[in-house]
Amino acid sequence: MEDVKISIASVTQLFGYENAKTHQCKVLEEIIRGNDVLLCSPTGSGKSFCYSALPFVLEHLSTGIAAPTCNIVLVITPLLSLMQEQTKSLNQKKLNATYIGKTGDDNDLRSGKFNIVFSSPETVLTTHRQMLLSNPYQKSVKAVFVDESHCIEKWGHTVGGESVPFREHYARIGELRSILPMSVPMIALTATASKKTRATIINDLHMKVPVLVDLGVNKPNIRYTVIKTKQGFRDVDALFSIFVPIIEELKIKKIEASRTIVFCRRRSHCRDLYEMFMTALGVEAYDATCKHVDDRGRFVAMFQQGTDVDVKESVMSSFADPNGVIRVLFSTIAFGMGMDVKGLQTVIHLGPPADLDDYLQETGRAGRDSLKQSFAILLKYSHSTSRTSESMKEYISGNKCRRKTLMINSFLLLYLLILKKKSFYDPKFNRNASFFNRFFLYYK
Repeated sequence: MEDVKISIASVTQLFGYENAKTHQCKVLEEIIRGNDVLLCSPTGSGKSFCYSALPFVLEHLSTGIAAPTCNIVLVITPLLSLMQEQTKSLNQKKLNATYIGKTGDDNDLRSGKFNIVFSSPETVLTTHRQMLLSNPYQKSVKAVFVDESHCIEKWGHTVGGESVPFREHYARIGELRSILPMSVPMIALTATASKKTRATIINDLHMKVPVLVDLGVNKPNIRYTVIKTKQGFRDVDALFSIFVPIIEELKIKKIEASRTIVFCRRRSHCRDLYEMFMTALGVEAYDATCKHVDDRGRFVAMFQQGTDVDVKESVMSSFADPNGVIRVLFSTIAFGMGMDVKGLQTVIHLGPPADLDDYLQETGRAGRDSLKQSFAILLKYSHSTSRTSESMKEYISGNKCRRKTLMINSFLLLYLLILKKKSFYDPKFNRNASFFNRFFLYYK
């Protein structure tokens, strides 16, 4: 595989990086071997590099030149906003990417002229199913990536007594096996997945003895805290008392204030907090040095399903920049999966999410800078756990180390595999001598 390593190194430099990460190289090598792969790695670890680089690596292996190619990589992703953001980012890097449904791209899309094609499972399995059977796609699709693959378990199957799945096509992504040549490998990407979720991913994607590349989810620089209160937060005064320190920090530090996301279970909390901060800050809610006297110059923002598209774009743009103007964001789960979040130091949950997978996914937005202390704070209020999993309830009420509870839930399968299978340990991450450290497991 020495020639593969050389090709990966050449493409990595083309992308402007000095070296590819060990897990990125491993994923690319296994794809070239024709193997299915399940990659579990934290937010910000560079999962997208794998599908961005693959067409170029294959071309370099074939011709010795790392250049745009006729190779196609299909990427299944859950949200239109993610497709738009990823396409824009890749296009800015001069990479030939699009998403199914983008205005003006349909003819070139059907002709197979894009190297990276994003789609929802619904679209690719219905309106564009026939396109995959066409000659350009039968010849040129080299891999299928399923980003945010934990959605297969959460959205493709019934949960909590529901009669139908939220998005049933997620459980049908494996049908792509019968549409594309059987030799096309399937790669599942996720930041976190419990043992049950991993088993569902492997089963539903019909993965053929997949290679597991697992970096774990432990971020030693994130401090986990649960604050319990009997308040129901039905009035603004109760909310205000909790968030006064953040308001005061914004008044003093302004653009230098630490970046915080507050995830709210209720849209009313999201709205109330935003209005409370704007009222308390007044003119100090705006960056005096910013040329825009509108939402683009505010230190505080709100992001939920009904938020205006232009405002959403402004928020996503700000968070993609570690020095972006927005310092505090109040959001529902609409701002979560796959978002490019930089410089985030604190994640606050006003009420717990449904399960620990969701909690790890959302808190994982923080802690990208391993040298800075970050915080994950969960505010448990009256009746806020009525629709949460047993593992989430245990995390909140338990008297054990919270990090240990999180990691045991996520790593039980990993631990069992370590006992039974060959493993490779990367000493670079040796911060805690336990199985919660980051491992790569390859099982055949």
